[in-house]
Amino acid sequence: CDFFYYSGISIAEIVLLNDTKWIPKELFGQANYSELKYFDHWPHTIALKAPSINYIYSVQLAHHTYTLGYQLFFQYGRDPKFWEYFLHHFLAHTLILFSMCMRWQPMGILILLCHDIGDAILALGRAYSEFKIKNNNFGYPVMFLAIFSWVYCRCYLNTPICLREIYRMYISRETFTEAELWRFG
Repeated sequence: CDFFYYSGISIAEIVLLNDTKWIPKELFGQANYSELKYFDHWPHTIALKAPSINYIYSVQLAHHTYTLGYQLFFQYGRDPKFWEYFLHHFLAHTLILFSMCMRWQPMGILILLCHDIGDAILALGRAYSEFKIKNNNFGYPVMFLAIFSWVYCRCYLNTPICLREIYRMYISRETFTEAELWRFG
């Protein structure tokens, strides 16, 4: 089930936001690495005018709220990995809300996309392990894809882009009043 969710949401993010300049070409988007500008006009972000970004955020927030509640109410004391999963879903839920409140949705979409691609492949690996499949013709490629997606998406794409954009925002920041920073609308 996780494989279908993460695959579907990754495809939806790429298809719905393909006309924007937030998805790099390395992730099947249209933007060159040098064209990515996530914090232009922040905090009055133009990104909020794209309705698809709000749909994606709503689906992601609903999924993480559901899994957080499910872990808390139905898996407490039953699952040996309860605290690991609970912490993961709590942090994901918190970071999604934080990026919405701070109006960092374009960068949040990149981070969610990079993590969702890897999570889809990891879900295949978990299914392989849970069903105790003894076929190495399936296990080795899934392990290779999981490691490759982790390194490629999270280390090669996500980290340099996020660090560069946060640094660029920091050195070119304007002075905003507190009312402007916290105004929603």
